[in-house]
Amino acid sequence: MLVKRRRHYLFLVALVTYLMLPASFFWELGYELSPPPEVYYHLFSASIGIPDILVLVMALSVGAWRVNKFPYVLALFIFSAIFGVLLLLWNEFPLSVYFDDVLYCVRFSVFFLIGFALTKDHVARHFFLQGYIYSVFFLSIVALISFFFFDYLSVDGRLNAPGLGPNVASELVLFGLILIFFGRDVTMAKPMKICIALVFVVYFAYSGSRRVMALMLFIPVLYLFLTSRPSSKLMASSLALFFLVILFFVWADLLVWMMVALPDSGTLGRVRELLSSMAEAGRLVDGRQDMYFYVFDVIGRFPLGIGASNWAIQVEMGDYGVGTGSHAHSLIFQSYLKYGLVGLVALGFNFVLFYKKKNIFDAYFYILVACIITQLTGYGFWNFKYALSVIIFYCLSISASVGWRSVSKDTLY
Repeated sequence: MLVKRRRHYLFLVALVTYLMLPASFFWELGYELSPPPEVYYHLFSASIGIPDILVLVMALSVGAWRVNKFPYVLALFIFSAIFGVLLLLWNEFPLSVYFDDVLYCVRFSVFFLIGFALTKDHVARHFFLQGYIYSVFFLSIVALISFFFFDYLSVDGRLNAPGLGPNVASELVLFGLILIFFGRDVTMAKPMKICIALVFVVYFAYSGSRRVMALMLFIPVLYLFLTSRPSSKLMASSLALFFLVILFFVWADLLVWMMVALPDSGTLGRVRELLSSMAEAGRLVDGRQDMYFYVFDVIGRFPLGIGASNWAIQVEMGDYGVGTGSHAHSLIFQSYLKYGLVGLVALGFNFVLFYKKKNIFDAYFYILVACIITQLTGYGFWNFKYALSVIIFYCLSISASVGWRSVSKDTLY
């Protein structure tokens, strides 16, 4: 019998169920609040249903309402949301139609409260980490089986996990891998760690996610860089800069020639395709350049931002006929379109706070570094599984303490 306190059991069950729910439970079941007809890509639907009940169960089971001090990070987020609503009204978007971000802000606020509650409850924190790793591990297994035996792929022909998207799924798996190697709060037998890590690596190989494959190499280099002597840091920085110059400007043709034997599908195939484009065009070509030109056009029409509505942003992006215009494909651009300068200030404050609280020996630090890098050219917060995970990791990161009480057998059994 694990855990004498039943509420921790309840939290674990709700968490694992939430992370493993199929997408249909998020978008189709429950009370659906339909978006405007101009919203063609329902990433930002505003259904209220089973996932919200599970979030509420998680919040109640960890006592999220008992946070002693109201987190100023959450206060800043709420202030930005209020400013975004006012900006939406200023731009004459009716709130009765474009109300989706109100629901988003409520959900995100609860995510923050859960995250800060976990910093005080070491048992719940332990179960969050264990539940997260095993949930992502199971999703990886399901995705690989679906890929090899049932040809289940995303709309762009990439490996996909149920209830996620190809990029979001790859990032969540990467976070799990970082927890296995750097998580000092993770208690797991070494053979199990090796087994899960191998499955994650196989998942990356077939995921088609170039950014995650690059981060798998970057995170260990970053760790060695941060823990080495100053003289070694200078040498490492010089070598890395030289390697990047060679890679991107000189030897693109040679790299393509060397990679001819690589498979046409999977991550390595997409890397080869990218390098081929670089060799032919002399620049990074993956469609985002055109996307950002459209984003700049939207900012030109709304210099103060559009307002707190993902639906409104999608409608304006759709005016330019962009097939992937469901969001700005950048956390910075999306924050500016939603909350204006206030959003950028809030985002910058969170970056600074994270940097000041950094602990280079903690998994949360490397998870958030990976998140920041990927979100500079992406926007994963349309997915509530991703949002819940990243917000909790952020709360744990800025509240992490070496004196955190570890979990013992007496506590768990």
